[in-house]
Amino acid sequence: MTASTVQPFFFFNLTVKDGLSSNMTNSIVQDQYGFMWIGTQEGLCRHDGYKMLYFQSGADPNSLSSNNMSALLLDGDQLWIGTWDGLNVMDVQSFENKRLDTGKARVIRTIYKDDAGHIWVGTSEGILIFEKGTSSYHQITTANSGLSHNMIRSFHQTPDGDIWIGTYDGLNRYRKGVITSYDLKGDYKPLLQNNLICTIVPSFGDQDSVLWVGTETGLVRFNVNSLDYSLYNSTNTSFSNEVIKTIYTPNDSLLILGTDFGLNIYNRTTGSNDIYYHDPLIDNTIVSNVIWEIFEDRQNRLWLITSNGVSIVDHSVPLYQFHEAYFFNDHPRIGNQVRDILIASDQTVWLATIHGVVHHDRESGTTRMFSSTSKPRHRILLDNVYSLQEDHLGRIWMGTAGGMNVWDEKRQKMYAITAHPQNGLTSNYISHFYLEEDGTVWLTAWKVAFLRVVVTQMIPWISNLYV
Repeated sequence: MTASTVQPFFFFNLTVKDGLSSNMTNSIVQDQYGFMWIGTQEGLCRHDGYKMLYFQSGADPNSLSSNNMSALLLDGDQLWIGTWDGLNVMDVQSFENKRLDTGKARVIRTIYKDDAGHIWVGTSEGILIFEKGTSSYHQITTANSGLSHNMIRSFHQTPDGDIWIGTYDGLNRYRKGVITSYDLKGDYKPLLQNNLICTIVPSFGDQDSVLWVGTETGLVRFNVNSLDYSLYNSTNTSFSNEVIKTIYTPNDSLLILGTDFGLNIYNRTTGSNDIYYHDPLIDNTIVSNVIWEIFEDRQNRLWLITSNGVSIVDHSVPLYQFHEAYFFNDHPRIGNQVRDILIASDQTVWLATIHGVVHHDRESGTTRMFSSTSKPRHRILLDNVYSLQEDHLGRIWMGTAGGMNVWDEKRQKMYAITAHPQNGLTSNYISHFYLEEDGTVWLTAWKVAFLRVVVTQMIPWISNLYV
């Protein structure tokens, strides 16, 4: 398997600066009216695309039982809310909230609805199964069943009706009241005494017999019929981290994995794995490397629930592809400002920046830099470049704060033109170019509305030429 660290997606991030009650987020759902409900460490947020509405714990017995959210589930207009201190059900229209009695099982970790409409609540004290439409439940624990551990982390029901249960120590199958447990770790990492199951999802498409299981020691492909499984860990993969907290399957080839250290997009067909990390120097990378949940909304956007906010990305057709344009100053990397972009007739990309002109050939992957310190045949007048234009002869015009340059690729020469009475250029501050169909170049300059330049094969009226 090969791995690459890439940042082709433009991540839109939500944090406390954008209205979240806390950057520590852990759960998300979308109601039938389009609102996004986000569970945080400091209460519940409802996001309408523009602003947040907050719900928090208080003295009112009808308020949330705790501000520390842990799990969310929508059942029509009823929002089941799990916290680290109790279970709640809220009406998403009236906002009326009810605290449910769960006995000693106060720590809620996951909530799931089965095909019969029963609500399965995973707690630190086993499983609570609420009958459809009621607040009564019966409890399953290690004491009254074959459950491998009382700390419940995930549920999934297969088409045959079985409920698969992820616990702090092992995978379990609930079939007609009987629970059987399975160890998916084996002898791998013997110092880890438990086999933590973080998430269980079905395989994409019609493979009803296959589950993907995220564990603390890697990714597992589990066949529910044969009970055979394959483990993907650091011995045979290039995942950024072995703790697979959440899994999303967009198609039969790709697996999108949220881990304790980075987002992974694994292609099962090619064996390639792309890794996305948070970069504190770039605003639109993923907001955190710890990803708790991946949720797809009805607009096919992915919401990544992390330990430092929420990242949103369109995974199907990226609206943006992000490319860094930075500058090195005696090795430290500093920012750069791109003022103009030109796609030339040969499909290469030219960037006007405050540190010179960047030329990038996307086909070959090569990049050239033109600056005031370049070799004479590539040197420009000033690094502060405002505008770019290609003329009908394929030459690139560069407007700077110190005059203009014209790059001739065929001759590999840089022409330099500064203000002079003989050439008619009355200002060195060149801000914009405009090309007419007949090849005439118009430009705007400081204190000058327009200047007209008739372009010929040679440029006889230049004041300076590096040869």
